[in-house]
Amino acid sequence: MVRTCGVMVVRPLWRAWGRALVTGQRRPLTGWVTCRAASTSAVSHSQDEPYTMTFLKEPDGLAKRGQRAAQVCKQCLALLGSGQVQSARQILRVLDTMSNELCLVLDAAEFVRNLHPDERYADSALQAFLELNHYMNVLNTDRTLFDHVLKILEHRDTLTPEEIRCAEVFKHDMLNNGIRLPDAQRDGIANVRSQIEELCSSLLATKHPQGRQQRAQTLGAIRQQRHHLATILQEPSFAHNTLSSTLAGSPEQVWAFLSSLTGHLLPLAQAEMRLL
Repeated sequence: MVRTCGVMVVRPLWRAWGRALVTGQRRPLTGWVTCRAASTSAVSHSQDEPYTMTFLKEPDGLAKRGQRAAQVCKQCLALLGSGQVQSARQILRVLDTMSNELCLVLDAAEFVRNLHPDERYADSALQAFLELNHYMNVLNTDRTLFDHVLKILEHRDTLTPEEIRCAEVFKHDMLNNGIRLPDAQRDGIANVRSQIEELCSSLLATKHPQGRQQRAQTLGAIRQQRHHLATILQEPSFAHNTLSSTLAGSPEQVWAFLSSLTGHLLPLAQAEMRLL
C-alpha cells in the first residue's frame, strides 16, 4: 500500500518535490474509495478528523495518533482474516481505510517534522513518522494482504474503473516491494526501506556548514542501502525500482526525455545568450 501516502507506499502529498528525489519512496494512494471499513465499528473513525486534525494541538499528539492508526490497521487485518469481509468492494474499502489511516498521520508528521518551529513538535513528529513508516513497510511485504488484493482483482467485473485502478495500484506497489520473493529475501526489505528513511531524515536534519562531511557520509550510506535494496529486489538499480510506478517509467526514459528537451531548448538558450 504505497509513496507513499508509498499499503501503503503512492505518496499523495510530500512537503516538497525535492524530498521525493531524496527518499525515492512512495506511500499509498487514497481517496478513490470511501474510507470506511466494511460496515464494522471496529475500524470506524471520525470523518471530520482529517480536516480538523485536533491531534496536532499537543507535541505528543502525532505519536498517539500514530499508535491509533497502527491499531486500526491491526483491527483491519483481523477483520480480513476473520472471513467476515467477502466482496471485492468490501475488501478494497478495508484496505483503503488502512491506507487512509497511515497517510493521515504520515503526511501530517512529514509536514510537522520539517517545518514546525517548536523542536518538541518536530522531534515527536519525526519519531512518529519513523515508527509508522516502518509499520507501513512491513504491511507492504505482507503476503496475506497481497492475497486479498489478488482476490479483489479476480472480481473486477463487480467494481468501478476507479476501484479497479485503486486495487491495481495496491498490487503494483506490493510487487514493487518484492512481495513475490521467497520469505528469506522478503523479510529484510522493510528494514532496509526503514533504514533508508532514517538516513534521509538524518540528512535533512544536518543543516549547519560544519556538517558537510557528515552529510557526505550520510549520502554514501543512502547510496549503499539503496543499492542493497535494489539487489534484494533483483532490480538493475534503485532508480529502476522507484521509477517503474511513475510516469517516467525508467531511468532510460528519463534520460531520453531530458536529451530531447535539451535538443529543443539548447539552440534557443544559445540564441538568447548571443543577444545578451
